[in-house]
Amino acid sequence: LDGVVTMEDIIETLLGLEIVDEKDTITDMQKYAKEKWGKEKAKIKMLYQLEKRRQQEKENQANNENQANL
Repeated sequence: LDGVVTMEDIIETLLGLEIVDEKDTITDMQKYAKEKWGKEKAKIKMLYQLEKRRQQEKENQANNENQANL
């Protein structure tokens, strides 16, 4: 169930431990979160670089057009 806080969740939080039961598909949530963030971070970095390159190409094209009009 998504969005439901269970007694297990409360005990995990209070003890600072991770309780793994038969319903859990991921045993180490911290490792999973780090791996997932690493993948998302790589995607964001790639998108940033693509956008930066697109902006540079746009500026270069504008500069070339300005020089051609002189």
